[in-house]
Formats: sequence, C-alpha cells, structure tokens
Amino acid sequence: MKQPGFAALAIISMALGIGANTSIFSLVDTALLRPLAVKEPSQLVELYGTLHNGADWSLQSYLNYKDYRDRNTVFSGLFVYRVVVSSLTVNNSSQRVWGISFPETTLMSSA
Repeated sequence: MKQPGFAALAIISMALGIGANTSIFSLVDTALLRPLAVKEPSQLVELYGTLHNGADWSLQSYLNYKDYRDRNTVFSGLFVYRVVVSSLTVNNSSQRVWGISFPETTLMSSA
C-alpha cells in the first residue's frame, strides 16, 4: 500500500458519511414518512383558545385541558402537547431548536 494515510482517511470519511446519512434518514422516516399512530389521522383536530383581547390563539392551561377532557362528549380522546424552545450546544456553539413535548400517557387518554 503506497499511501496508507489516504486509504484510512477515505475509509473514515465513508464511514462518517454513511453514519450521518443513516441518522438523517431515520429521523426523516420517523418524523415525516411513517403514518401517525392513530386510527383515523385525517380526523385529528387541534383546539385553540381566544384571549380576551381577540388574539387568534392562546396557550391552554392544564386546568382547561382537564375541563375539556372531563366534559367531552364529542371526541374519542384528547391529548396535550407543548411547543418548547431549547438550546443545542455543539463545540461551544449554541443554537435555538424547537420541539414538541407531551406526556406519553396523554396519547392513551380517552373520554
């Protein structure tokens, strides 16, 4: 082998590229390509509130969720989620990332 350093670099580069590609595909597959784990995803609805000043939507409190859940006569089930903003730091560089947080048990709650 005339240039073992080049061969090692090429192998490491390919391994990193394949690993990164696999990770990104797994994320896209999970988030975008797989169907939702509900019977009728086309029937999902999202409830919003209205603020006293007429704003389009507001965050709902947990007490509101409990009222919706306990007085529900229309929906087969309810769940809650919250949009979260976090900081992701890599190599001393921080970046804002958005996500959704929800309790696992809310996916199984029913009226």
